[in-house]
Amino acid sequence: MNILLISAGSSSFKGALWGAYDFDLPLNVAYVAAYLEANGLSVTVCDLQLPGVDINCLLEQKDIHRFSFIGISANLSSYRQAYQTALFLRNRHYAGFIFIFGPLGLYLQEMIFDECPGIDFVIYGEEEPTILDLIRNYAAPQGVKGICYLKDDQIKKSPSRRYLSDLDTLPFPARGKFNINRYFPSPGKYYVLPQITMLSSRGCNYVKKPAEAN
Repeated sequence: MNILLISAGSSSFKGALWGAYDFDLPLNVAYVAAYLEANGLSVTVCDLQLPGVDINCLLEQKDIHRFSFIGISANLSSYRQAYQTALFLRNRHYAGFIFIFGPLGLYLQEMIFDECPGIDFVIYGEEEPTILDLIRNYAAPQGVKGICYLKDDQIKKSPSRRYLSDLDTLPFPARGKFNINRYFPSPGKYYVLPQITMLSSRGCNYVKKPAEAN
């Protein structure tokens, strides 16, 4: 099964020096890609944050109809691009499943269906196991924890998925799927290029009392 993961510009932000922009490789997309491929799926990635890359380039380079699922990762600041991407795909008669993941899915959840009619599923929990579970069991989404979905024109939300207790069970992110040389921080924030970002923990440190999922 072929899967396409799109980063809707959620990992570029204005740096502190001279108003330049940082372009960081979208780690959550790289992690999901590695996890899915470790479980036997074929994954293609596309990063729309990079200069000169947009959804039209995606259609020129790839046959979108060969993908059974297309996932769009977005932050709150890039929700417009995520919605535009989904609607663009639907207007080009893409008939597969489209899901939203990343911070946008976590924070907006059911609201996304009202704001973007082209979406089939929203991932709001641990991304890697949830997306794999969804792909394997999309015909019975009520049994997939950590998602929102539509059924009979009604928005449904499944129970939360338990947080991963051992991050070492995840494969290393699939950085090889990206052109590392196209990612760089703003001037003054690195010593040599290419430069990559590493994370040693997961979650938001501003949440004082995170709820434990069932």
